[in-house]
Amino acid sequence: MKRSIEQRILSPKYVGRLEPRTGMRYSFVEEIDSVRRARLSLSLLIDEEDGIITDAAFHVFGPPYLILAADLLCEVILRKTHVQAKKLRADMLEKVLGPFPEKEGKWLNFSLSALDAALEPFLDLATKTVTPISGPPPSEENYHEEFPLLSHTEKLALIETILDDEIRPYVEMDAGGVTIQGLEEYVLKISYEGACTTCYAASGSTLSAIQNILQTKVHPDLTVTPVDLFV
Repeated sequence: MKRSIEQRILSPKYVGRLEPRTGMRYSFVEEIDSVRRARLSLSLLIDEEDGIITDAAFHVFGPPYLILAADLLCEVILRKTHVQAKKLRADMLEKVLGPFPEKEGKWLNFSLSALDAALEPFLDLATKTVTPISGPPPSEENYHEEFPLLSHTEKLALIETILDDEIRPYVEMDAGGVTIQGLEEYVLKISYEGACTTCYAASGSTLSAIQNILQTKVHPDLTVTPVDLFV
């Protein structure tokens, strides 16, 4: 077990139980697996005005990887709308600390099942546009030294990989997409698809998040420019 994973299991960030709060919608659910003798309680607070999840907490009775799955779930859904959280998948949770062992992956889906139940009372809430992408966690990967030496094709392939792994899954939470239109020196031109084409965050917070991830994972001088936006 990796040290970072072990530390997260021994000292989870979001363990506890929330209480109702003025101006917030509250939900508390328990997910039980009697066969595996596991129980997960999940509590959420969601802003009544914009549908954004402002706080999340859990209690677990079960194996260590259930603790890890629940803690990652709470971390990822914070500051997202209930609509975005509803689209969360197991592979998105694994991106925070890395893949779960195959036999432990079931606890990710167990946690997501609890989330679905917890979100059920909020389906009537209106939501506002919120960038579903957050900045990347610290990574041992560092491409900035080799990136200038790559061929144009290799540079595009590298960027496509980062888009697939770090950006597209989260943009898809808002029924959107991102496509590369060209790369000139350190200027990456992209186009948006789906809901992103009419979302004004596409030229603000979403664009900043995409550029931040690519600068961290690819090269610090890389800038991202959207084309054909709002036309």
